[in-house]
Amino acid sequence: MAEAIDRPVDAASGLDRRGSLFLAVAGVLAAAMVAVVPLVPYVAAMSLAAAIAVPIVMFVLHRVAQRRFDLFEVLLPVAVLYFLYFGWSAVYLKFHPEQSITLSVLPYVTPALALATVGFYAMLAGYRVGFGATRPSRLGELVPNGSAFYFLAGSLGLIGQYSTYLQSRAVLRSDTISPVLAIGQQLDPLFWMAWFVFWWAVWTRHLRGARLAVLAVIHGLAGLVVLVLQIGTKERAIMLGAVPIMAFWYARRRLPWRSAIAILLLAVFVVFPVYNQFRLHDERLGTLARLDRTVDSARNWDSTEYFDYSVGAFLKRLTIVTSVAAVLRDTGRWVEFEYGRTLFLAPIGLVVPRFLWPDKPNLSIGREFGERFQLVHPLDRRTYIAPSLVGEFYWNFHVPGVVIGMFLYGAWLRWTYRKFGEGGGGDALRKGLYVMFLIGLVHFEGNLAIVFGRFVRSLILAWGLAWFALETGMLVRVRPSSPGSPE
Repeated sequence: MAEAIDRPVDAASGLDRRGSLFLAVAGVLAAAMVAVVPLVPYVAAMSLAAAIAVPIVMFVLHRVAQRRFDLFEVLLPVAVLYFLYFGWSAVYLKFHPEQSITLSVLPYVTPALALATVGFYAMLAGYRVGFGATRPSRLGELVPNGSAFYFLAGSLGLIGQYSTYLQSRAVLRSDTISPVLAIGQQLDPLFWMAWFVFWWAVWTRHLRGARLAVLAVIHGLAGLVVLVLQIGTKERAIMLGAVPIMAFWYARRRLPWRSAIAILLLAVFVVFPVYNQFRLHDERLGTLARLDRTVDSARNWDSTEYFDYSVGAFLKRLTIVTSVAAVLRDTGRWVEFEYGRTLFLAPIGLVVPRFLWPDKPNLSIGREFGERFQLVHPLDRRTYIAPSLVGEFYWNFHVPGVVIGMFLYGAWLRWTYRKFGEGGGGDALRKGLYVMFLIGLVHFEGNLAIVFGRFVRSLILAWGLAWFALETGMLVRVRPSSPGSPE
């Protein structure tokens, strides 16, 4: 009995000691920061960037202490990208102002970072208090039965990818959107779900022998087709390598660091320079001709040019803070507040499909945003500027729009993770859907209608596919997984 009583006391003492040590280390770090503040250039921007970075570190330490750390818990990749887009990029522009999309936004970069920091904490609050009682989806009970589901999901996703390719070419040729291709595009996200489920089955050895060989050939060819079709789109090339790593994490709860680092290096030093150069050549030349010209151009690069096309292009791609700076510069002066107009595009786009409304406006406001805030030349009909959710919320409803909008976005992230991502590792279909949703949710540099519309359509499509596959025997129900307890 005495021994049983002593154990909790020892555990509590251990926690107290760890807590005291943590506070002591935090105090030393705080004192060191105060001491070096006078020596730090651009202290306001750096302090705001640190205000975003510190909660990310604390979140990771908290999850590790709880033994619930998930490298791809939706808040973590979103928060890291948030820091890069706003915190890191603001500091980067302070030291390299020539990398700004326009010099006129530079005086507004620090205020934009301050606004983004407010939005970040609102998002954290929404994630903390929103949907804590949400239960995991019962899709976690479904597993593929044979090979048919892998083939069906992959085929539908490939149709969606091909429709996206054809749609992009149609828009470039005539600046119009095809209603028929728009229907096919809705299948696009299914490719990533199928890609994840296949690789999860590989890493867990659920596929073996001839079945594995056949499906590996089919999915490998599908991945190659997506790579070739979307050769001007950097994200898809990166995701082809990133999704298998995510599947490895959920299958084995560890990360293949060498592969992850290799993909990062390929993205920066191969994908960015090649794809950026590829997109400079006339689309009417065709893929092979554009590739030939890209290779010819690359042969003539010196080390400085190569650095600019690779690392420089990668760093410049992260400077989303300039969009928010442009909004702060112009809104209320030369650009009127929208008072919800751009936000209402989300429900409009969902309620009325394009085949019933052929002239429905494009949900992406990137082109309009660039023109309204003078970030692109008026005659430029190809360049889209990412407004970011922070920028769009401010453009519509000033600071209260940012606070409320980012709070709701954080709650939305929490619901998605609780429903589809939390816990377990044996529920391949549920995790595959989570990865599909995650790929869309990290695109918060875009506008709300695109992010929300893609999510809802993907959700409806996923439930429909799961129902059909279950009814036809392609999926079978097994005992529920154990995705963890609520916080």
